Formats: sequence, C-alpha cells, structure tokens
Amino acid sequence: MSCLWFGDSGEFTLNVPNQGQIDNLPRNAVVECIALVERDSYKPLAAGKLPLVLENLIHPHVICQEMLVEAAVEKNREKAIMSLVLDPIITDLERGRNMAEELLSANEGWL
Repeated sequence: MSCLWFGDSGEFTLNVPNQGQIDNLPRNAVVECIALVERDSYKPLAAGKLPLVLENLIHPHVICQEMLVEAAVEKNREKAIMSLVLDPIITDLERGRNMAEELLSANEGWL
C-alpha cells in the first residue's frame, strides 16, 4: 500500500479495497472504513463482521459492482447493462435497461 499524504497523521475514513477489515465481504471489494493514515502509507483498521442484516443489504451491490468491472475489462456491453439492471435499487427492468443504455451512450467517448 502506498499513498501520498501531506496532512496530519491520524485516523480517517477511506474508501479502500477490503483486505479483511470487514470479514464477511469479498476481499478487494472497495469498502468505506477507518484507516490509520501517515505520510506515506495507510492501514485499514479491522471492523470485524457486519451484522447479517447489513451484509445481506450490501453484498448484492458488491456483486453488481464486480460484474460491472468485469464487463469493463472484457468490453462486454451486455454484461455492463445486466450489472446495472440487476442492481438492487433498480425496480423496473425495462427502465433500468433504458437508463443503462443512455449511460453507456453518453460515456461512449471514454469507454
């Protein structure tokens, strides 16, 4: 782990890959956690397991995000659309597909 930090050392909230600080979420999923930050490093602090109700709420989002990353690496438009449509916040599949198509089209220059 490396970082460049010009502020004071201390404990801060960071979004970093899960390296075991949250036991029951997949490793490398990006999680928000407390970390000890120093000038040239950071160390995520262990938080243990999420309560089951929170794990069940968060884990489906992690799966969709991992699928979206796979789609980007594979340059697979259909997989990207499916990862967005299957996200738990989407309640209407057709509307979700239309939103995904619009999002991908709007960002085509960067994809």
